[in-house]
Amino acid sequence: MGWGRTLLLGDIGNHMDIEDVQANVGHLRGRIDAMRSRNQQRSTDQDAALAEAHRRIEELEGEVDDMMLYITGLAELLVTDAGVPRAKLQQLVGAVDREDGPPQA
Repeated sequence: MGWGRTLLLGDIGNHMDIEDVQANVGHLRGRIDAMRSRNQQRSTDQDAALAEAHRRIEELEGEVDDMMLYITGLAELLVTDAGVPRAKLQQLVGAVDREDGPPQA
């Protein structure tokens, strides 16, 4: 109502306008705080998911390292105990490496 309150009610109208503005500011402040809280929660959830992904990657990298040790051990057993020529194993490894592309650093 603004100017109408001031004309009809004078100082009381001004106080009513000020109270309305304060109420609107309080309402907007509450909405901003709620949005900030939701954004913080979303960020926290994303951080937790990212931390879990990093943990899982580290776990998988450890498993890959273990598998490489097993494969290397099995290859040595094939050469030493089963009589498989080392050149044949090297050909197999070379073929797999070519298929995978150049080694990653």
